[in-house]
Amino acid sequence: MKKVLLSVSRCISGFLIAILAPAFFLLYIMFTLPAVLWIGGGMTGSSFTDNFGGLLVKFFQDGYVIFFFFPFLPFLAAFFVLSVFVWIYYRRDKEVGRVGFKNIILCILTAFFLIILPIKASQLSYSIQEQRDKEVAQLYRNDDGTVYINKGFNKEFFKLYQTLADEGIQSWRKDPIAVVKNELEKGDLTYLSHGENELTLKIIDTYPGKYPRAIVALKNERLEAEIWLSQYWESADGVWLVKSYKRLTKN
Repeated sequence: MKKVLLSVSRCISGFLIAILAPAFFLLYIMFTLPAVLWIGGGMTGSSFTDNFGGLLVKFFQDGYVIFFFFPFLPFLAAFFVLSVFVWIYYRRDKEVGRVGFKNIILCILTAFFLIILPIKASQLSYSIQEQRDKEVAQLYRNDDGTVYINKGFNKEFFKLYQTLADEGIQSWRKDPIAVVKNELEKGDLTYLSHGENELTLKIIDTYPGKYPRAIVALKNERLEAEIWLSQYWESADGVWLVKSYKRLTKN
């Protein structure tokens, strides 16, 4: 019995060390590497394509807890209980007791690292987002603080968008608030989205000889902003495009 428990305990030690080593390395690079090295990737308009580091941070924020931490937690708890049993029951046997005590320490360290990883990833994500905001602002910001998103547009694309909207396939493109919501969720304004976004249509202006213009107010837990849109179609039921935004406040 003792030989079996000793063999199992040593296997547990190796398994926990195999988890602790990469976890420690990941925490080390998260604490040492600056946020600018994590954004990497490419930039299209004001949207970023994440490199491996950015995808890793997203994984620890989104899928890590569900797909790794929770499934592994029962095994870690079982390892801990077994290690405590081995340490107490064989406390007079120095060799076995030492292995049991070692595994107790390894279980505690593993739990600590597995918990701290998503917390640090969340903090790093905040720093990455700030760095992205700075880069976007440097590329697109005007002297008055206005950040331009789409300085030009493809008429053929808007003919397609208008046709789809008229057919009821993408009718949301005719609603300025719905267009802003889409850009915040998966478009060029994702870096402005923080928590629950409150959107309010402030005004729609029409001038002879010019494209209609709309202003949508954005308010969330981190900022307030005005988002400007233009309507690129001759009819009054045309599709909208985000053109620029301006932050009013920043926490």
